[in-house]
Amino acid sequence: MDPTNYNSWSRSALTALSAKNKVEFVDGSLPWPTSNHRLYTTWKKATNMVVSWLVHSVATSIRQSILWMDNAVDIWKDLKARYSQGDFLRISDLQHKLASIKHLSQFVAHPSSAHQQTTYRILRYLKATPGSGVFFSTSSIFLLKAFSDSDWAGCIDTKRSITSYSVYLGSSLISWKSKKQATISKSSFEVEYRALASATYELQWLTHFLDDFGIVYTRPTLLFCDNCSALHITANPDFHECTKHIEIDCHIMREKLRSGLIKLLPIAST
Repeated sequence: MDPTNYNSWSRSALTALSAKNKVEFVDGSLPWPTSNHRLYTTWKKATNMVVSWLVHSVATSIRQSILWMDNAVDIWKDLKARYSQGDFLRISDLQHKLASIKHLSQFVAHPSSAHQQTTYRILRYLKATPGSGVFFSTSSIFLLKAFSDSDWAGCIDTKRSITSYSVYLGSSLISWKSKKQATISKSSFEVEYRALASATYELQWLTHFLDDFGIVYTRPTLLFCDNCSALHITANPDFHECTKHIEIDCHIMREKLRSGLIKLLPIAST
């Protein structure tokens, strides 16, 4: 199994285990006997065999992250949690779990016991998941697409908003950024538009980069946003008078939209 074929691998694995009457060792339906149970030795040999089979049926990069597990049920659940929903959700989960690092760095000068416990948690996660990472496919189409989002007043300490974006070339994540704004924004729309503009700047740089190397890719690049107001203001100049505080971003977004660099598309936030 590699990061792209979990579903087919799991079906094949269940078929093979069913043929050997060993499915209960991975689905948790077989109770774990106590060490003094008369069938404990037999159960231990059988579960070790299943564990060995699972470990040696996955790619080396994944294998390193499950070698410390001695229970087939835990291995099966871990692989399912990390790979059953595809690479995109694994990346999102990884970014979510590592987001605490950025928050912790703000308290280096005056850390507390709570920050120390969070640091230990991050280190335990990193130690337990050495095989996690970003998968780059060799078969995906050359299409640039980006997703922008924001967390209005997302910083619990300063109430400043956080803007972020992620850029994909085909199905491969090639660029991402999350940044806390320097000032407090009263409008959630303003924060969304700042995120949209940041993603546009990154797409502009990436298109120049690909052009310099003579790489052919599908145009225009797709930019997804879940805020309809931001999309309407970009396409409709009549909104200009009520948005002078983001005038520069408005002009840049409209310019790139009209030039065909980007194509704005809505996307649901859930």
